[in-house]
Amino acid sequence: MFSQMLRAIGLKRVAEVTGRTLRQVYKWGAQNTLPRSDFTGETFLAKAIANASGGLYSEQEILKAAIDGRRQRSAEV
Repeated sequence: MFSQMLRAIGLKRVAEVTGRTLRQVYKWGAQNTLPRSDFTGETFLAKAIANASGGLYSEQEILKAAIDGRRQRSAEV
């Protein structure tokens, strides 16, 4: 779900608003989650992504999808 959100907004746009490289954003999509720092309050990537979505997604929806993606990955390992 998280990777679908990124694609809906546009990977290039997400890279621009978060100040990250397109390669980093591709990795988020492949891993289906955000970096740990966004869950610990060190960064606010989900907020920037939500703003870029133009109301399509809220910050909480993005964080929930990223957490679900992280949990799914850890369950597979």
